[in-house]
Amino acid sequence: MTMKQLSVFGMCLTFLVIVSSVQGNGALFGEDIEEQARALLARYKKGDPGVYYRLKISSDDRLIPVYLDALKDPENRVKRLALSQISRHRFRDFVTIKPIADLLENAPDADTRAAAASSLGRFRSAESTKYLIKALRDDSARVVRTAIRALRSVKSEEAIEPLKQKLDDVSDKDWQVRLAAAEALNFITGKDWIQDSVEIPPRSRVCDEQITFEAYQGAIGYFY
Repeated sequence: MTMKQLSVFGMCLTFLVIVSSVQGNGALFGEDIEEQARALLARYKKGDPGVYYRLKISSDDRLIPVYLDALKDPENRVKRLALSQISRHRFRDFVTIKPIADLLENAPDADTRAAAASSLGRFRSAESTKYLIKALRDDSARVVRTAIRALRSVKSEEAIEPLKQKLDDVSDKDWQVRLAAAEALNFITGKDWIQDSVEIPPRSRVCDEQITFEAYQGAIGYFY
């Protein structure tokens, strides 16, 4: 079985497990909603993927303290779940970005830093842009690519010069970072940066499978 086939199989299996686990369970509600959420998080930490769905569809503002506390959890997947929830539309107006920025700068796990970058991009503010620009210097190419995509969604002119620098400074082996920077510049400036600035190597089977596997890891990162 190839890596691509394994990825598709893994995604399908994960989906089936979650669907079968959450049938009959809906969004959280009631006066004890915080306690319900903390109990579900405890089950999630023990490996129950079904509770993820119930947490994702629950958007009561009283859950904000639960997710802010979860950002301090020792398990990275719990942090990533909290990051995805905090940046939701209903919660963004009530949350300071400082704890998210702290994870982006200091989390030892690259996947968690990438999740923090993605979360900050949804705030679309001058403050979040500042942290995302700083993240362009991260040691992980995955974090840098996520920060670039977040800057693209923010569409801030402050990001133009730092993104130009990525086109000049990134080595040939990081062509995906260069491509992401060029695409972001295209979107922000309305000019074509890809043709003149990025040389994309031939797409080999190995390269395709590596990219597919990385996408698969990102897709299931919040579950496991």
